[in-house]
Formats: sequence, structure tokens, C-alpha cells
Amino acid sequence: ARHGLKLLGTEIEKSGLKLQNSCDSMNTMLASAMIRYQSPRNHAEAKGLFEDILTRRPHFTKALLGIGLILEEEEQYAEAVDYLTKALKRDPGNAHIGAEAAWCKALNGDVERGLKELEKFYQQMDPADPRAREMRAETLYRIGKCQWELDPTRESRKDRSGPYARFLASVKINVNYAPAYTMLGIYYSDYARDKKRARQCFQKAFDLSASEIDAAERLARSFADRSDWDIVEIIAQRVIDSGKAR
Repeated sequence: ARHGLKLLGTEIEKSGLKLQNSCDSMNTMLASAMIRYQSPRNHAEAKGLFEDILTRRPHFTKALLGIGLILEEEEQYAEAVDYLTKALKRDPGNAHIGAEAAWCKALNGDVERGLKELEKFYQQMDPADPRAREMRAETLYRIGKCQWELDPTRESRKDRSGPYARFLASVKINVNYAPAYTMLGIYYSDYARDKKRARQCFQKAFDLSASEIDAAERLARSFADRSDWDIVEIIAQRVIDSGKAR
């Protein structure tokens, strides 16, 4: 009887563990969706879900990655690097986690190291894999942005084989990647003296994402120069509603 009760207790414990693991998996999916949906409005709730999972599973890769991404959005780059590095140790072959960690290092001031690691992880991304398309476009943009910041000379930024080539390659891989259009707009406006193409790029970036603050500001200024105040107000309000405005 004791043996039978022990077996029954073990089975109940296993069932409870399976149920908890299933709940954690569902909460991971929910929290991951919250990071992207109407960012950053749902970040606090998503972070709470990830932290709850980590109390039971402190090395759960997806939860570590999730909190790292939230901290990145909140511009807490040093803390983001810490979480993303832990996630990468758990899954060293994951180019997505590696690229995110590298980008946070660059944003935290270590641009040279960030660029090197971004280039390394980009080489690990399979161009034949359609699921990697967005990640490759994003990483190319980030490589270009690091190059842009490392050498701010006019000659470097004007060079069509430099950062410009990375931004252009980014939108060729993913025509809906807004940040690359913003940087192309800045290139055409400030370095190629092509105001028409610059405005098209800023418009495209802002149409794709109201979070593109630089593109929005450039657009608003161009309409303000023409005294088209109704459109200036529409642009400003859309930026405010995005939750990205500081």
C-alpha cells in the first residue's frame, strides 16, 4: 500500500510539473507577443511573466531573452547585455540572441566590439532560411549603424560602399524594415543632396512605423517649412500615440 501511495504521489508530482511547464510555455508565448504588440505599453506585464518563470527555472533561455529585449527597449543596455549573455551561454548557437547581445554592447558604448560580434553572428544566419529574413535585415542595418557611428567623417558616410550599402541591403532583404529607410533618408538628405528621395525614405519609414522618431521629425519639419500645420499635427500626434516619444 505504501509503495502504491508513493507511486501515486510521484505520478501526481510529475503531472503537476508537466502542467507547470505547459503554463510556463504558454506564458512565454504570451509575454513574447506582448513585447512586440503596441510596444512598450505591455512591457511591465510581459516582464512580470518572465520573472515569474525565472523564479522556478532560472536558466530558461526564452525568459532570459525576453527580459533582455525589454531592457533593451527601456535603454538599460548594461542590464540587457547581462541577461542576453546568460541566454547565449544556454544556447551558444543562437545567432538571434548573439546579435541582440552584440547590439546592446554597441548601444552601451562598446561600438567596435558590437560591430565585430554583429558581423560574426550575421555570417551564421542562413540566407536560404525565410524565417531568418527579418533578422538578417535587422542585423545588416545594425552593422551599418555601427559603421556610421564609428567613422562620422563626411567621406565615410557619403561612401556608397560603406554604411549606405548596409542600409540598402537591409531593405532589399526586407522591404518593410523601417529603421533602414530612416537612415537612407538621412543619407540622401545630408550627404547625397537628394531631397526628393530623402523625403520618400522618411515617408516610407514613418508609414511602416510611428516609432521612427527621426523620420517623423524630418517629415514634420518639411511640412512646417511649407506651413502645412495640419499634417505637422497629425505626424506629431501619431508619434505621441506610439508611446515612443520622450
